Amino acid sequence: MNWAEVLRIGLTELRLPPERLWAMTPAELRIMAGLAAAPDWVDRAALDGLCAKFPDKGGTADG
Repeated sequence: MNWAEVLRIGLTELRLPPERLWAMTPAELRIMAGLAAAPDWVDRAALDGLCAKFPDKGGTADG
């Protein structure tokens, strides 16, 4: 992995805060940067189903 390129894309092109950048998976970063396409199964209905199955708890990242 070219970390200099990851940092350049994440921090300058996508303007992500460092903590958000480091929390992402490489696949998420590639999709956001336009270097890869999102999987076919990612659509609103699939997202709604996942949200219903795994609801957020307490409004924080760690539940």
